[in-house]
Amino acid sequence: MVVVVGMVVVVDVVVVVGIVVVVGVVIVVEVVVVVGVVVVVGVVVVDMVVMNVVVEVLSVVVVTITNKLTVRNFIMYTNLFKD
Repeated sequence: MVVVVGMVVVVDVVVVVGIVVVVGVVIVVEVVVVVGVVVVVGVVVVDMVVMNVVVEVLSVVVVTITNKLTVRNFIMYTNLFKD
């Protein structure tokens, strides 16, 4: 059981890079919920779904910010050459 929990926690830490709060919450949830092997499997599946959602949301946010900056820079750049 300890090994399984350890592996799950390591996977979470690897997948969630730099999001300490999320990792902390996930680990707490696992420690509380992990009672039997079946529950562990369920928790791992939930973790994978949660991690995918978190990663997707973060990537969308990053892409959105990057696109806004790129568009803004492009507009400023083209304005320089209007004269």
